[in-house]
Order: sequence, then C-alpha cells, then structure tokens
Amino acid sequence: MIATVILIAIVAQSEPAPPPAPAPVSAPADRDLFAFAEKLFSQQDWYRAIGTYKEYIFFNPDGAHVAEARYRIARCYRFGEKWNHALVAFQEVEKYHPESPLAPAARVDSGYTQLAIHAPEMTRDTLTPMLRPDAPEPHARRAKFLVAMSYVQEHDWKDAATAFEEAAAGAPADDEIATKSKLLAAKVREGDDLSFKSPLLAGLLSIVPGLGHVYVGRFGDAFEAFFFTGLFGFLTAYGWKAGLGRLYYITGGTLTGIFYFANIYGAVNIARQSNRLTLGGFEAELVEAAELKRLYDDTPPPPPGVTLLRLSF
Repeated sequence: MIATVILIAIVAQSEPAPPPAPAPVSAPADRDLFAFAEKLFSQQDWYRAIGTYKEYIFFNPDGAHVAEARYRIARCYRFGEKWNHALVAFQEVEKYHPESPLAPAARVDSGYTQLAIHAPEMTRDTLTPMLRPDAPEPHARRAKFLVAMSYVQEHDWKDAATAFEEAAAGAPADDEIATKSKLLAAKVREGDDLSFKSPLLAGLLSIVPGLGHVYVGRFGDAFEAFFFTGLFGFLTAYGWKAGLGRLYYITGGTLTGIFYFANIYGAVNIARQSNRLTLGGFEAELVEAAELKRLYDDTPPPPPGVTLLRLSF
C-alpha cells in the first residue's frame, strides 16, 4: 500500500504543469492608432494609411473617429487612382454615417471621382441630391460646380453656362468656387462662337482633287492629292489612247481611283479631326481655368524635409 502511494506521487511529479492561459489581446490605443494613420496620410503613404485606418475601425468600431477614418480611406483610394474602390468607400461613409458632416462631403467627392474617370452622366446622377435648396453649404455649391464641369465634358456649353451661374448665385463675395463659376460662365459661352469645318463641304470640294484640303488648311496635302491624282489620270488616259495594253490602263485607272477617293476621304477625315481638336482645345482651356485638382483634391503636402517612400497600389 505504501509502495502504491509512493508510485502515484512520483508519476504526478513527473507530469508537466499545464501551460499558462494566453493573455487577452488588447486593442491598440484609440488615439495612438488613429494618429499614426493620420501621419501616414500626411506623408502620402496611401497603402499603409488605408491598412492602419481599417485597423483602427476594427479595434474601435464605436470610436470617435470612425467616420473620419472611413472618409480618409476613400480619399486614399482616390489619391492612389483606385477609382472604383474610392467610390465604394465614399458610399460607405454615407451608408454608415448618414448624420455625419462628412456624408455630404463624401457625396461631392463621389461626384468628383466620377468626373475624373469621364463619366459625366454618373456625376450628375450622384450629385442630384446636393442640388436641392436644403442641401448644406458649401457642399451644394461645390456639387453645382462639378455638374457644370460635367456639361463641359460633354461640350454642352449652354447647360454648362447655366450650371455655372447657379453655382455662383447667392454665394459670399469671397467664395472661390463662386468667383470661378462667374468667370467660367462667361468663358464657356465662347464655345458657341467656335469655328468648325464642314466635313460635307470638304468632301464636295474634293471632287476637284486637293480643293477640299485647301478648305481645311492642309495645303501640302492639297498639292499631293492634286499632283498624284492628276499624274495617274494623265498616264491612264495616255495609255488608253496610245494602245499600250489593257494591263497598263487598268493599273493606271486603279491607282487614279485610289488616289481620287483617298483625296475625298482624307479631306472629310481632316475636317472631323480639326473639329475634335477645336472642341478638345477649348475644353482643356476650361478645365485648366477651373483648377479642379487644386479645389477638390487638396492632397496633403509632405512634412518639410521628409523624403517619401510610397508603396504603389
């Protein structure tokens, strides 16, 4: 009996002690984590900033800065030119924080993002709620300005001028958006006076080889069209009269026809290209005058003396 007790005691002492229970995982400090994300944002380190903001939201779902963190995530995506991710993130700001002052800002940013990817109709659809009389300022005015620029993208000068006037109406005298809207409302009307070339007239004039190119201002092309069409036409007629053989004048006639119809097609195409360049150039002037990137992007400048090492998406 005594031997059995001693044996049990020896076995009990030889078994390892159970491992200690793991310490509970504590969330990082609310303020410290958000402050670190803000620092990354200020350094334009978009990728790491997004991850840190998401970490803050995960550990602090009811934190004081959750709405701001979601808004920053959306802006990081936009600054990184991840347009679709940015649109989804801006929508989440409105979905989860409809009463936040950042909700109307997110709506305007969504419209600006859609304008940046050249989706003017989507821009107007997104910003329509911001055009109501009860929409908060300055977000409503910023939305109206973007709506006007969406018409500029479509080369709809009349509706663009009207939208710019609406953006300027009732604004304080020192409001930059309103000041630009007044200037652009006057400038955009110049679009009605732009000079265009008629593709139909260019084609009709090209019945006389080269004349259509003269109309569109391409004198070198006009000379080439007249010279080569005339040369092959002359050689074809000469071969026919001289009886140089069917192959000769068939070849010459084919070349004459190619140059003749190419002369017509070229004049029409150049007229259309000229019109596109005229419209594109005028649109570029309006976009440059609007300074959208400065007014809506406001990318945070890097701290003085800091060399940025950014991760690309």
